[in-house]
Amino acid sequence: MDARQLGIGIVATGALAQVTGLGLDAWLHSSADRDIDGALALENVGHVLFVGGLVAVVVGAVLALVGPRLYAPTANAGPGRRLAQFGAPAAAVLLVVAGLSGASSSSLTGTTEASSASGTAGDGHTDHDHEAEPVRCDLGMNTAAYYRGAVEAGMDLAGGGDGHDHAEPGPVGGLGETAAAPAGDAGGGHDGHDGPQAWTPITDPATCAQLETELDQAAAVAARYPTPVEAKAAGYVMVTTYIPEIASHWMNFAHVDDEFVIDQPEMLLYDGTGDDATMVGLSYYLLSDGEPSPDQTFVGGNVEFHQHVGLCVKGTLVVGGSGTSAEECAARGGRKGGGSNAWMAHAWVVPGCESPWGVFSASNPKLTAELGRASGRGAPCSGSGATYDDTPGLPAELASLVAGAPPA
Repeated sequence: MDARQLGIGIVATGALAQVTGLGLDAWLHSSADRDIDGALALENVGHVLFVGGLVAVVVGAVLALVGPRLYAPTANAGPGRRLAQFGAPAAAVLLVVAGLSGASSSSLTGTTEASSASGTAGDGHTDHDHEAEPVRCDLGMNTAAYYRGAVEAGMDLAGGGDGHDHAEPGPVGGLGETAAAPAGDAGGGHDGHDGPQAWTPITDPATCAQLETELDQAAAVAARYPTPVEAKAAGYVMVTTYIPEIASHWMNFAHVDDEFVIDQPEMLLYDGTGDDATMVGLSYYLLSDGEPSPDQTFVGGNVEFHQHVGLCVKGTLVVGGSGTSAEECAARGGRKGGGSNAWMAHAWVVPGCESPWGVFSASNPKLTAELGRASGRGAPCSGSGATYDDTPGLPAELASLVAGAPPA
């Protein structure tokens, strides 16, 4: 037997089988109605041809390299030599099959566990023929309390949806009849805007880095105005008294226009109305015929804008909400305002006052009536009477619910 020629022939046959198998496998995977995968899946003929061809190449190479010596004619071929003659190809085959079996159970070939944990795309294919899920870089923008609250509210943490209707932003009635009541006695926040805000995932590191920078800048701005004393010195005047969930609002009318400038917030938010009140957040107020576009505010597209249309205003102070009639407003010495082209967004960037409903949520549940009664006492929001987990980022127990969450 010419072992060298036989080995070369087997190698050529195996190589042809591999090429054919790869082509057939590609065709099978391009069919949307196929549900086959795994390196050793016998229902995929392409896989079978490829694996068989690989085995043939290895066996043929063994024969071509060691065959001439191993199978050279000899008159005294003992049991050991015959065992070597038959055992060498068999050992080569077993080694190849064992290696392929191990590979077929790894994440590289897409077993059931791998696909369920990291990338079944809905068509039966797994990670080895699909790009990996982009890793999110925005999960530290909100606190653990936000994510737990979002799950309780039935939000889709992977897709940014929530249980609220934000399709057509309209008037918000939270600045209601109690807007001019004494601090701590006002009731209600942003009607229809209670609960965690919607959040669109961010996977672009540059966008995340920019958003982190912008939030840090906003926090630095808030730190410049720890009390209304600094706010008044900078030209801010009180426009609402303290209202639970949205605080008291102090506006600088010189900043009101159609431009978003981080270090010039149109409004500063405090836990009361006195000079000793404590800063709790910022509010940006933009003039626009339609809802401001994402490029007019913080990057990332997650700012939650809202409106207050038809408030009753006396001088610069809101004395009645949107539902106040013209007659009622006049009786209070005020007039009904417009506001249809005015859009407001909050940024809860003060340490201790992070909103459990999202950094840009329209309302903040930490701003309780109790906080208003304890205005100016202690650290920001420390007198709210409510405890939340302000640890930045996604809790480990919820990681499996968020597509693209980095490994724990």
